[in-house]
Amino acid sequence: MQYDEEKSLNVLRQIFQSNNAKQLEEFDNEIEALKLQLNDKEAKINAYYPIITDLLERKIIDSEDEVAKVLSPIVGKAIKKQISESKDEMIDALYPIMGETIKKSIAESMKELYESINLKIDNALRKGIFSKQVKSKISGVSTGDLILQSAFPFKIKEIFLIHEQSGILISHVSSSLNDKTTDADIVSGMLTAIKDFVKESFASDSGSQSLNEIQYGDSRIILEKGRYSYFAMVVSGQEPVNFDEELAELNMNIHHNYAKKLREFNGDLSDFKDIDEPLLEFINLFKQISEPIETEKPKPILGYLLLGILFLIIIIFAIIKLPAYFADKSTDEIIKAKLESVPKLNLEKINWNTENGEVTLSGLVNSYETKNEILNQLKTIPEVKKVNNNLGILFPTAAQEVISSNIKKSFGTFDLDKNYDLTYQVNNDEVTIEGKVSTSEQKRNISFIVSQVPGVRIVLNNIIVSGKTIIPQIDTLDSIKNLKIYFDFGKSELSEIHREKLEIVTEFVKSNPNNSLIIKGYSDGASSQRNLAKALERSMNVANYLISQGVSKNNLATQSFVSNSGNANNDRRVDFEIKMKGK
Repeated sequence: MQYDEEKSLNVLRQIFQSNNAKQLEEFDNEIEALKLQLNDKEAKINAYYPIITDLLERKIIDSEDEVAKVLSPIVGKAIKKQISESKDEMIDALYPIMGETIKKSIAESMKELYESINLKIDNALRKGIFSKQVKSKISGVSTGDLILQSAFPFKIKEIFLIHEQSGILISHVSSSLNDKTTDADIVSGMLTAIKDFVKESFASDSGSQSLNEIQYGDSRIILEKGRYSYFAMVVSGQEPVNFDEELAELNMNIHHNYAKKLREFNGDLSDFKDIDEPLLEFINLFKQISEPIETEKPKPILGYLLLGILFLIIIIFAIIKLPAYFADKSTDEIIKAKLESVPKLNLEKINWNTENGEVTLSGLVNSYETKNEILNQLKTIPEVKKVNNNLGILFPTAAQEVISSNIKKSFGTFDLDKNYDLTYQVNNDEVTIEGKVSTSEQKRNISFIVSQVPGVRIVLNNIIVSGKTIIPQIDTLDSIKNLKIYFDFGKSELSEIHREKLEIVTEFVKSNPNNSLIIKGYSDGASSQRNLAKALERSMNVANYLISQGVSKNNLATQSFVSNSGNANNDRRVDFEIKMKGK
C-alpha cells in the first residue's frame, strides 16, 4: 500500500513539473533581473528620480523640525562657502530685499530707542547738572555735549577692517566676548553689500554717495573709508569730541604701515597677523564704564556739602590771590610808563611778565645802552623786587671810544713783529685797519678779532702781508738736512720713534712758512713700479703726519726714488731738502 502511494506521488510530480517547467524558468529569469536592478545604482536613480520631489515634500510636511535639524549644519556651511567664493552673486541676490529688511528693523526699534533716550536724558539732567557746567567751563566742551556723553556713555563694541575692493574681512576685534560677533565674515559681506547698494542706488549728478553710518537700536555702525580698506565700528553712546580726529589718525596709520599689502591683497591674511594690536589700542583709548541709571532721585545733602566746600575754597583763593593780581596789574602799568620814556625803544619788540614783584623781560633791543637803561628804569620802581633781564641785542652799538679801546686790547693778544705797527680808524660802526704782518693767517685773525668787538659791524682790512723771511739758525738747518727716517723691508708706516725725530721738522716749517720742504722717499732694488710706489708711500706718510701737526700742505712737496747703493738698510729711507724763497 505504501509503495502505491509513493508511486502515485512520483507520477503527480512528473505531471506537475511537465506542466509548469516553462513558468518556473520565467520566475527564475525575473528573480535574476530583480537582483541586477538592486545592484545597479544608475537603475535605482532612474527608478526614484520621478518621485523624489514628492517624497521630500511629504517628509517636510510630516516632519518639518526633523528636516530642519538635519539640514541646518549643511546649509550654514554652504552659505559661508558661497559668500567666500561668490560674494558678487550673493550681493546681487540680497539687493532686492536689503532696503526693506533694514527699514523694517529700524522701524521696530524706534519706539524702544525713543523710550531709552528719554529715560537716560532724564537721569543725566537729574544728577550733576552743576558739576557738568563747571566741567564745561574748565574743559571748553559745551554743557550739552557733556550731558549727552553722560546720558549715552560711549563704547566701541567691535571693529571690522574690511578690504575695499573684495569685501574680505582682514581683521575683527571686540571690546569683550559678549560683544564679539560669531559670523564676522558674513557681517563684513553684508556691510559691503549695503555700502555698495547705497553708493549705486542713491547716486546723484554730483557723483555717488557714500554710506557713513548705520543705526540700529542703541548701537550704530560707523563707516570710515580709506584708500584700500574701510573701518566698520560698532559703537554705542555719544562719541567724544576727539573721536573723529583719532579715527582719521588710525585710518592714516593703517594705510601708511600696510599700504602695499592692502594694494596687492589677494585674499591671503598671513601678512596682517599683527594688525589687531592698533585696533585693540583704539578700543581701549575710548573704553569707559557705563554709568548705571538711577531709579531714585539722589539725596542732595552731599551735593550741598560739596558745593559749600567749593564755595569756601573759592573765597580763600580770592582773598589770597586777588590782592597780588591787582598789585601786578598796577605794577604793569607803571612798568609800561617807565619803558615808554626809554629812547629808541620799540615796545612791540619786548615782553614782560610780573608775578609777586618779580619782572621777567624778553625780546630784542638795538643796543647795550638801551638794555641797561631799561634795567635802570625798572630799578626805580619800588614794587619791583627782582628783574630777570633776558633781552637780546639785535644790532649791538657802542660809542667810538669804547670800540677803539676794545680793539686796542684785542691787538695786545697778537705776537707781531715790532717793526710792523698796525693802525686803525673807527667811524661809528665801521673800522678800517692798516699796517703790515708776516702771514695771511695773521691778517685773517686780526679781521676776525676786530669783528667780534661789540658795536663793530663793518671791518675794512687793508693790511699788507710782507712775506718777511726769518733766517733760521744754521744748526737747525743742518739737523734737518742730515735727518733720515729708515724703514724695515716692505714697510712704510711711521713708528713712535719716527714721530719723535720729525718734531724738529714740524717746528721749523711752522715757524718759517715762507720756506718749502721737499720730502724724498727711497726704496732699494730695481727701478720697478712697485719699488717706486713704496718709496712714494713713505714720503706721503711723512707729509700727512706733518700736515696733521699743523704744517700747511702748500709748504710741502714729495718725491720718490729707487737707490742702488747696495746698502739695503740705507736705501729704505726718507730724507729732507729745504728750499728758501729768494735763494
